[in-house]
Amino acid sequence: MRKARFLPAAALRRLLAAMFVPATVAASEDARADDCAEAARPLREALAARDVGAARRHYEAVRAAFACDDVFRARAARAVANLHVGAAQEDMARGAGLRSQRARLERGVGYARVWAGLALLGDLAREERAHDRAAALYQEALAAINNEGETPTPPPRAEIERIVALAAQSRMLAGNYVEAPVNRAGEPDGLAATAIRGIEIGRVPIPVTFLTGSAEFDEPGRRYAREMADWLARQDIERVVVSAHTDPRGSEEYNMALSQRRGEALAAFLRRQGIAKPIEVIARGESQPLALVDAGSYSREERWRMERRVELIR
Repeated sequence: MRKARFLPAAALRRLLAAMFVPATVAASEDARADDCAEAARPLREALAARDVGAARRHYEAVRAAFACDDVFRARAARAVANLHVGAAQEDMARGAGLRSQRARLERGVGYARVWAGLALLGDLAREERAHDRAAALYQEALAAINNEGETPTPPPRAEIERIVALAAQSRMLAGNYVEAPVNRAGEPDGLAATAIRGIEIGRVPIPVTFLTGSAEFDEPGRRYAREMADWLARQDIERVVVSAHTDPRGSEEYNMALSQRRGEALAAFLRRQGIAKPIEVIARGESQPLALVDAGSYSREERWRMERRVELIR
């Protein structure tokens, strides 16, 4: 059973307060700032009272107020979004199920794509075996965390690591190709990032998949291999290690040889794509099963599917 992670009420109040700060201009010197502050006063009161319905109503007034600029409106939207997420977390702490909070969470991220709401919706999609959606939501949560403007205070390291692991697991189980996001500067983000708020993402399982018993990519595997080449071309990495793995079916000798051939095939593909960095291939066969978050929630076939992987070590 999934263990929920909750943001304490005091911490949520600090988060809302930090997000809902007008632009730094002296109100006495700027009539527009006075007008925006007056328009936002009912919203501030609703946020302080943790009144979700009132916050929604008063946010619309702020959004329509000519005196409030786009930066202020964005902060207000994030505050309202986080209020929705906090209310959902509090209900869950009292025993409500995650599925019962779907509408509230979806409404919250409709105001602003805040990381906590995205991660919880990722948890819900994973529970429902909607792995494509879960992978996309978790990666969007990571991108939001990585954006200091959107997330001034990042979540604890353990939560970031949890989201990274579940993003990778969900992507390996997805029925379709799920690309990694890019940030506004055009740099790889989500699972493609080399770090999330100072936490290095040094080892990433990638679903570069192959035809059965072969070192030839299947179509999803080829797309992930191309994506991997794109990441490496745009990141300042001195060397690349490709660690190739198989599931436990077959003999140890066969699996080791197969993983070696597959790792070499990927390395050759990356070189043809113009990756000039040194590439080392390590064949692991079945010797290093993937360490899974919530391993008991997966079937044997799902676990085997995730074990048939390539890991990029940077």
